[in-house]
Amino acid sequence: MMNSLLPLLLLVAIAAVVLTPSTAFIPAASDRNAPAGAVGTRASSQPFFMTSTVPTPEESAQQLTDYMSKAHEEKLRAVADAEKKLKGRIEELDVEVSQLRGELASKSPTDGGVQSGQSYLLPATNKALAESVLKYREFVSDYLVKSQREKAKAVAAAESKLRSMYEAKIAQLEKAGTESEYAEKQP
Repeated sequence: MMNSLLPLLLLVAIAAVVLTPSTAFIPAASDRNAPAGAVGTRASSQPFFMTSTVPTPEESAQQLTDYMSKAHEEKLRAVADAEKKLKGRIEELDVEVSQLRGELASKSPTDGGVQSGQSYLLPATNKALAESVLKYREFVSDYLVKSQREKAKAVAAAESKLRSMYEAKIAQLEKAGTESEYAEKQP
């Protein structure tokens, strides 16, 4: 428990010294008349510090409490101001986003796709990027068409090859069948 009170006591002591302007050194009356540069010329029995200017612990605690409450109020005020500015900025951005969405909805095609070879590009799109996307779309569409044609040709070629192979087998079997019928008829 002593460890948890130590920082608080240290803070109170520092605040008492820092916040109290009357803690400055006040020389005794005999030291005021001493020549400049004289050290330790104290001839009287008056105290080196005037004890009436040191605040009591209660006064120090009250000053620290006042200081801390004022600092807390300023902090709350600063946080509220920052929050207000950020909320205003968020509202501005929300309005801007809704406007952009409205523009996008009004300018885009109704079917959501490409009409007559043209597509809707956002106003903030990089032109070079948009061109490369269009070129890629053309490439993919050409590739798909060509690959489907080649596939159809390959299927047709395979079918004709299989057809010719099976026709040859059928012809061979028919020939073998007619020869066996002829051989059975022969005594």
